[in-house]
Amino acid sequence: MWYLEKLNARGGILGSTLTNTFESHRFETEEDLLVRETTQNAKDNPAGKSKPKIVFRAVTLTGAKKAAFLKATELKDLYGNASLMGKAPSFSELKNIKSEAPLGLLYIEDFRTTGLDGRIDDPTANWMRFNLHGDAAKLEEETKIGSYGYGKSVLSRAAGTNTFLVYTVVAPNKQDRDTTRLMGHTFQPWYPDGQGQKSGRGWLCKDQDEHADPIPFTGADATELAEKAGFTSRKAGDTGTSFLLIGTRPGKKPITIEAIRRAFETWWWPSIIDDQLDVELWQDGKRVSGPMPRLRSDLKPYLACKAKLDTGVGDDVSETAFQPLHGKKLGRLALTLATDETIFDHPLHFKTPGPRRVARMRAQSGMITEYKEFGTAKRLSFVGFYNGADSVDQALKYSEPATHDEWSKVSQRLARLQHGTELVKAIEDRTETQCLAFQRKNSSVRAPLSERLPELERLLGAAFEENDDGARRKRKKGPPKSMRLSTTEFPGIPSGKLMPIFGKATNHLDFLIRYKLKDHVTKKTKLAAWLEINVAEDAQRSKGEALEIDVVDQATGKSVFRGPDASFGIDLIPGKARTFRVKSVPYPRHQVLLFAEGENRK
Repeated sequence: MWYLEKLNARGGILGSTLTNTFESHRFETEEDLLVRETTQNAKDNPAGKSKPKIVFRAVTLTGAKKAAFLKATELKDLYGNASLMGKAPSFSELKNIKSEAPLGLLYIEDFRTTGLDGRIDDPTANWMRFNLHGDAAKLEEETKIGSYGYGKSVLSRAAGTNTFLVYTVVAPNKQDRDTTRLMGHTFQPWYPDGQGQKSGRGWLCKDQDEHADPIPFTGADATELAEKAGFTSRKAGDTGTSFLLIGTRPGKKPITIEAIRRAFETWWWPSIIDDQLDVELWQDGKRVSGPMPRLRSDLKPYLACKAKLDTGVGDDVSETAFQPLHGKKLGRLALTLATDETIFDHPLHFKTPGPRRVARMRAQSGMITEYKEFGTAKRLSFVGFYNGADSVDQALKYSEPATHDEWSKVSQRLARLQHGTELVKAIEDRTETQCLAFQRKNSSVRAPLSERLPELERLLGAAFEENDDGARRKRKKGPPKSMRLSTTEFPGIPSGKLMPIFGKATNHLDFLIRYKLKDHVTKKTKLAAWLEINVAEDAQRSKGEALEIDVVDQATGKSVFRGPDASFGIDLIPGKARTFRVKSVPYPRHQVLLFAEGENRK
């Protein structure tokens, strides 16, 4: 059942206190805050050297499935409480949850992480840190992005009922052999009942009294309830944490998978392109496209700046290493021009990628802390990427507020750190100086109008192409393509997708492709095969420059083609396959490639 906390004479924390913690957050969407916080927790607790995987699943319940869910999670203890409902805000989904209207659920599940481990009665362990006390102790720990102090606030405010469940699987320890734990949280306004006042805080748990912490479901009880609630089943040793947000309309706008995808692209693109984080998105049982930051036009110049710092590749990007201060390295900055401001969807919102902004990231965190505006609007637009050095990570961490979305040199916590304020101030001042100098240096780069007209004419000409008599030109239909004679396979690569090789300098393709005649072809046949690998120019996947490749016969070791747009002949014998190795020239890691292959091209 749900245990609702009594507010004693000494006072205490109200349920509305936690939901209001981030009431004035300045992100563009609720999903921005939700994705940042939940992914931080997953990244902070990897299991061994494996990269974490985080899955967002949106589910819509109706009819009998909705009724079964409400019964399994005992939600009638909340929506059936007249005193509580009298105080609940008008937008709370608890108000009409028992109606025939669909109920939206959002599952947030991380894998290849440690889960909320530690003894359930240990205030320094992750379980109690997250579920009950919450503190900033993790700020003292190396390599941690944030703390568990505010996770409950973010999850509860994103749930339309201000209610969520947490289910975790952890490795066993000597004091606690149960590896599964489950508990629910609800944060409502305080309300009176027949015996006094209730704080609005409540827990779905196995047991509780007024003088003890809530006792979670553990072992088989936790596993059974998790299955009824719709959590993904976890096998033995599959540690990690899962959250379930009950209700997906925390305000006027619902939480959507599309906005979650965009939030991952906006804030976690460094981790995604560096292959340090796996993300899966699901909508009502169907897996949908995951985040694709490389195809976001507003992110491409930022990605180019990061590629310059990582690889040294990028002639149009300038790179600066800040001089050390007090014996500490301050980090590096890359800048590039972004004269076309139309690529930015929301250039006026200061929490999104925009002109004259630098994406700033702490060392190895993999998350963009903020897009900070620098330079002057009187000169050419640019963007930049700053990667802080390890030696200033603590100072930058201490300069962040609860939302981890800026570095402020005015912070009492930072002031207590030796040279902390000076280090953060130096990073900001030197970034501003470099940005202004970059703008001055490139002040004459803007193309004159006469150079831009031919491009406009080319675009218009393609749209209004006509014959000499004024009639619209009819496009000739080419001959039908020949039927395929062979089957094509990609050994060892699931679903035929090309897998880039991640190197220290750049990416390159290196894969095998195998050709075999179809069963109906009974004679030796010469196949005219072709391969195309092009750079994607925009989010619409427009075909750009062809990538140069080398196609080598695995049997003989001889190259059959070298260059872009490969076309080569293959002699095939029925029942016998031939394998070729395809390698590409290196390309910047922020690029997206388009792949096509076939035979008998006209």
